[in-house]
Amino acid sequence: MFKFEFFPFDFNFFSSFLYSSYHFIFYIFSFLWGAVWGSFGGTIIYRSKEGISILSPSSFCPKCKNPIAWKHKIPILSYIALRGRCVYCGGKISPIYFILEFLSGVLAVSCVFFSGSFIEFLVNFLFFWGLLTGAISDIFYMAVPLPAILFSTFASFASIFFPNRNILDVFGGIIFAAGTLFAIKFLYKIVRKKEGLGEGDIISMIPVGAFLGFFGSIYVFIISSFLGGLVAFVLSLLGLKGKDDPLPFVPFIFVGTLMTFLILRFT
Repeated sequence: MFKFEFFPFDFNFFSSFLYSSYHFIFYIFSFLWGAVWGSFGGTIIYRSKEGISILSPSSFCPKCKNPIAWKHKIPILSYIALRGRCVYCGGKISPIYFILEFLSGVLAVSCVFFSGSFIEFLVNFLFFWGLLTGAISDIFYMAVPLPAILFSTFASFASIFFPNRNILDVFGGIIFAAGTLFAIKFLYKIVRKKEGLGEGDIISMIPVGAFLGFFGSIYVFIISSFLGGLVAFVLSLLGLKGKDDPLPFVPFIFVGTLMTFLILRFT
């Protein structure tokens, strides 16, 4: 341990402090990065639902159609400052933006811990962010925006170039994940004469299969099915869901995928 002769100073403590401060600042920037993507996710959800391009025009109020100034588009803070209302007309802003911005920020910080490099961080974040965006949209609108799933799909195929990835396992995962849900959807419609699963559920499993492979997809299918059945049962007991009321399934796919990722990562 080195100390100044006239001003004792613990350099080990100082270096540890700087190291900790660096990581804290890095986590803050990671959260902000995720929050910005969350804001973009909210835009994707709204514009996909309304059939508007996700690239143009610039952000505007859904009620009065006035363009939103940059200072009113700061993730999380603007929603809180404006109390969830448009600064021009006072129209209510969907809570989807705040929810997705916050959760995307948390997701970004979490991906820092899961990733060994910046490229791996980008791939992991974009994969889970796309699924998270689809899950939030499914909860609110029972619809999954295709652009969000395309981000997940792009990231999942980029992960093929990571070490210890097998191209056969990737396509095996896709076939099992999407194929199983498609078969269930097909058989359910024949037997019950109505839709049991949406197309968004099937499409969402394509990147899952590519990212986690064959056996990972089996885990996701089991976990998401169990959680979905459990929640449906509890909601039915509480009288909050009727026998034929649909239940969004992509949120359970997201949770099942995250749990499977953690299981495979740390076991």
